[in-house]
Amino acid sequence: MDNLKFHPLSENIVTALMAKAQNNERQFFRMQVAYFIGTVAAQMHVHIQGWGSDKIPVNMYTLNLAPSGAGKGMSTGVLKGMLKPFYENFFDTTVPIVSDKTLTAEAAKRSGNKGTSEDDERAKLDKEYAELGAIPVAFDSVGSAAAIKQLRHKIQMTSLGSINLQIDEIGANLVGQTEALNTFIELYDLGIVLDKLIKSNKENLRTQKIDRNTPANMLLFGVPQKLFDGSNTEKEFYSMLSMGYARRCFFGLVDNVNQTTEQLTAEQLLEQMFNEDNDLLIAKTANDFARLADVAWANAIIKIEKPQCLKLIEYKMHCKVRANALPPHKDVEISEMEHRYFKVLKLAGAYAFTDFSPIITNDHLDYAIALAEDSGEAFSRIINPKRPYVRLAEYLMHSGTESTMSDLEEALPFMRGSQNHRNELIMMAGSWGIKNGILLSKAYVDNILFLSAKSIPETDLDKIICSYSFSETQGYNSKVMKAKHIAQLLKMPEKKEDTPAAYMHWLNHHVSDGYRSDSNIIPNFNMLVFDIDGTASLQFVQQIFKDYEYIIGTTKSHTETVHRFRLIFFSNYILSLNTEDYRSFMNSIMESLPIVVDDASNQRVKKWLTNPLGDVYVNHGKLFDVLPFIPKTAKNDEHKSTMLEQTNLDNLERWVLNNTGDGNRNKQLFKYAMILRDAGKSFDDIRNAVIVLNDKLKDKLPESELYTTVFYSLSKSMGV
Repeated sequence: MDNLKFHPLSENIVTALMAKAQNNERQFFRMQVAYFIGTVAAQMHVHIQGWGSDKIPVNMYTLNLAPSGAGKGMSTGVLKGMLKPFYENFFDTTVPIVSDKTLTAEAAKRSGNKGTSEDDERAKLDKEYAELGAIPVAFDSVGSAAAIKQLRHKIQMTSLGSINLQIDEIGANLVGQTEALNTFIELYDLGIVLDKLIKSNKENLRTQKIDRNTPANMLLFGVPQKLFDGSNTEKEFYSMLSMGYARRCFFGLVDNVNQTTEQLTAEQLLEQMFNEDNDLLIAKTANDFARLADVAWANAIIKIEKPQCLKLIEYKMHCKVRANALPPHKDVEISEMEHRYFKVLKLAGAYAFTDFSPIITNDHLDYAIALAEDSGEAFSRIINPKRPYVRLAEYLMHSGTESTMSDLEEALPFMRGSQNHRNELIMMAGSWGIKNGILLSKAYVDNILFLSAKSIPETDLDKIICSYSFSETQGYNSKVMKAKHIAQLLKMPEKKEDTPAAYMHWLNHHVSDGYRSDSNIIPNFNMLVFDIDGTASLQFVQQIFKDYEYIIGTTKSHTETVHRFRLIFFSNYILSLNTEDYRSFMNSIMESLPIVVDDASNQRVKKWLTNPLGDVYVNHGKLFDVLPFIPKTAKNDEHKSTMLEQTNLDNLERWVLNNTGDGNRNKQLFKYAMILRDAGKSFDDIRNAVIVLNDKLKDKLPESELYTTVFYSLSKSMGV
């Protein structure tokens, strides 16, 4: 299905609508234009002949979903205006001429069957025809199936016209429309509805049946947020798809409106909205459509010849192969895929009619296939909707404000339910958000829960946030540096100018106005800096963190016997935290580290000194996962819970179990043994320490297994 091309005239109309509505979502307008083209052919009772024994009526069912602001009102108004000349010719000239011929023929038929006067039969028909009222261009609701039957009878007597249901908001009008929807299911294929035996009354007079099909069209608009709300409306909608609308409808789905106005000046916007070329196109198309209302095109037959039938069969087979690849439980998707060819046939007929062609060409089939595939992509997203927890996370992200539970229940009906239900959704939303760059936060005010979300961009090692100056408090240069240049910064030499500064001052945030104070700190950061002041050896730190991306720089007070240095990690995400949350965040990390860190490392405004005479060590590995430590998040709640469960462990034991391996106890305990070995411990001390840690575990290993695995490998590595 590569290199698919769309119907040229339709695409030109779509481009004009996009400009007028300032919306770049082409799919939305494609489906809308296809519907209106289909209705023109249906009103003229265009049929396709050559595919099987039956003549196939041309008609369109379209479901088009988009958020508010997509330009539905604007585009619908333009399209209705474009078709106004068609309908003027259609109702003023074509309908009277064709209906007169139809009624005359019907009167003659009834006269012959009954042996009555043709004039009498025609008078009865004229009276019946007038009592049935005018044929509406479209309607937005259906009172009953009887109303559809009455309109069908009028259309049958006319031999022109179609039943056109256009609903502006399906989410608000779906429930209670079961009878009407069932009727439209029957009407789609051949424009035929089976009669139901009901008692006649003034509103429902039993009339003599006229054997003629009645094309039906359907355009359903909807706002995804209102339709996919987890309520009865959503259930009814998916029931509607499963009962047969999946295979009958073309689908459009726009998740977010892509407005064009933000990049335009007022003058450019004015030119776009009232573009003369677009207006000329609409006017010319209107004139062309008016010509299609000519009597000569009434009940037109569009031929599909053998080569095009073969092409359509090939597409049908291609769809069948794809349908067979779907799992059996995806029965609605299978049905849509298997019947996609029939939608293509009807649309190709509409394209041929619009192009004044008596036959369906290969191009017409290609255009229809392109739209069907576009529709199929949208349908796949509709039938596989975002889970409620995904919608919750995205809602919080896009709302930009803190939301209470009552706010969420009003905006997202699926949030209604038990406390356990809501808690589960919040937890799952948090987990999904973390994987998709969204961070959910919780805050309590007077015991009321407030939820919010924000994006968390990933760290690029070529874009590390840093500031530096030769002064303690002022003149700071805020820079975005490559990680490898941070290593160079740590050894910056003394300033050569006349200044008492012997070292450069630096910090892991940007500052406004170059002045270092807490109020001037810009919250974004992606570098973690820890002071180690004689509490751990360089060798131990290098061993324990060998899997991480880090930089170590010794300070001016570092000695061979007392190791003092800065340990720098790069976070996997860029965070933005206020003073209080930053302190809590850093404290949480420091509590989890297997080494003792200077408490002052938890200050946002903390600055450090370079050391031109120091040693710098660089290691490449994974970035530090900061997500478990961000305050007021579900991930942090999980981390705290784990810490409480591990109060019997010391920091090193806890770190090894939580940050090494895949949970395999043998591997974790061996990792622990090797760390102790590299720290200079004896074999006996290591063995005893491993046994102690193993005894603390709920799923501890048999001591005999320790000797055959951990201690055996340890002895070989130590040569004992």
